[in-house]
Order: sequence, then C-alpha cells, then structure tokens
Amino acid sequence: MRDKDVTPEKLAEAFSIVMPYLSIFFDKELAVGITDREKYIGVFSDDNMQIKATENDSIPQGGAVYDALVSGEKIIKKVPKEVYGLYFKSYAVPIKDDSNKVKGVVVVGKNLEKSIKIYDLSKKLAEAIGQITDVIGNLTLGVQELVKLNDSTGNLVNGAIDTAKNTDDIINFVQSISKQTNLLGINAAIESARAGEVGKGFNVVAQEIRKLSNSSTESLGKIDSVLKEISKSVNSIHDDTKKTREFFEEQVAAFEQVNASIQELNSTSQILKDLAERV
Repeated sequence: MRDKDVTPEKLAEAFSIVMPYLSIFFDKELAVGITDREKYIGVFSDDNMQIKATENDSIPQGGAVYDALVSGEKIIKKVPKEVYGLYFKSYAVPIKDDSNKVKGVVVVGKNLEKSIKIYDLSKKLAEAIGQITDVIGNLTLGVQELVKLNDSTGNLVNGAIDTAKNTDDIINFVQSISKQTNLLGINAAIESARAGEVGKGFNVVAQEIRKLSNSSTESLGKIDSVLKEISKSVNSIHDDTKKTREFFEEQVAAFEQVNASIQELNSTSQILKDLAERV
C-alpha cells in the first residue's frame, strides 16, 4: 500500500470509524492493528477476537507484522495462540511512502478458533469412524463365519434326513419278512395239527416262529415310532437352520449398508478436515 497521503496515524483514525461496520460483515471475529516501524499505534478488535495487543505495544519478532516491515511485502501467517492469546490468521500489508520506504503496517486478524474446533472434531470423528468401521468389519466376518457353520449344519441335517428315509425302507423290508415269518408259523401249525401226534414237536417250533414274528413286529413298531419322532425333529432343525441362514444373510446385508453409510460419513469428515486446514 503506497500513497504519500497515507500514514499509519491516518489509517488508525479511519479504522476507528469503520471498525463497527466491518464487525457486522465478519461476525465480530475480526481484529485490525496499525503500526509504525516500532509499535502498535492502533488496535481494534471485536468481542470474539480479543487479542493481547494494545496501543504502544512493541512489535514481536517472527510475526506477520514484523515480517512485513522487514520484507516490505504482504505477509499471510497463522499466528499461534501463545503470541496474542488467540489462534488466528494474520494478513499484514506494509504502508509505504513515495520512495517505497515502509512506514508501518496494517494487519487484519481473522479468528481461527472455530476452524480449529472443526478440525479437531473432524479428526476425532474420523478416528471414531475408523474404529466403528473395524468393529462392523469384524462383526460382518463373524456373521459370515456363522453362515458357513450354519451351512455345514444344514448339510449334516440333510444327510440325516436322507438316512432317515433309508431306514424307512429297511423297516418296511423287515416288516415284510416278519409278516412272511408269521405266515410261515401259521402254516407250520396247520401242518402240525394235520400230522397229529407225530407233528407235536413241529408244533412247538411253529409256535416259537410265530412268537418271534410277533415280537419282531412289535419291536419294529416301536423303532418306527422312534424314527418318525427323530425324523420330525430333524425336519424341524432343517427349517430352523434355513430361517437362521436367512437371518444371517439379512444381518450381513445390513452391516454392509451400515458400512457404506459410515464410509460416506468418513468422506464428509475428511472434507471438513481439509476445509479447516485451508482456512
């Protein structure tokens, strides 16, 4: 900024007039300082931008004002909280005379506290999202393992159902033999009666054959009843296994949907973080 009529004192007077209006435009988060080559000759700050600098304060080394005085160039810097008690972005523009000599600096500070909070929150959010993503990933893997185990159980149950069907064939076959044996016993008894006294011994054998047949039939009936109950239970397990698989598949789909939403949220938090860094 070069103008023979512009002096640090005149700028200080001008900013004292326009500062209330500038505050409106910048949400009361603005500070303006005017310096000569050695000290501040005017400091104007808003309610939300109270910096630890007053008139007649010396200019600290390393800041934007000092660098602008030394270099004669516009300087933009982020000022640590330790310097003026507030973290802000500083825009320092040198005031020059006709001979291009630096007479002072006008510096504008923009509050970055909100940006820092946004940055910190977005960083914490990203970390939390990362942890949640890991948990969801582990849960998804766990459910997928359960699906595999459930499938294995389903295969075993299907095998048991097939075996139960085979036992039905065996029981039917044995029942057929038992009926034939019983019929053979009846025929033997008839022939024994015809033989009279000579066939008495044969009659004893015929009775034992019939007893064996009746006992076999009774035992087969009990076995058939037990096997039917087992088959009923196996079929029930099969139905439950099928329902469990459907439930697990729904859970996996839900986890994947949640994970997709989390990834989208993570992208948003990263954008916030990047924006906060650029302010």
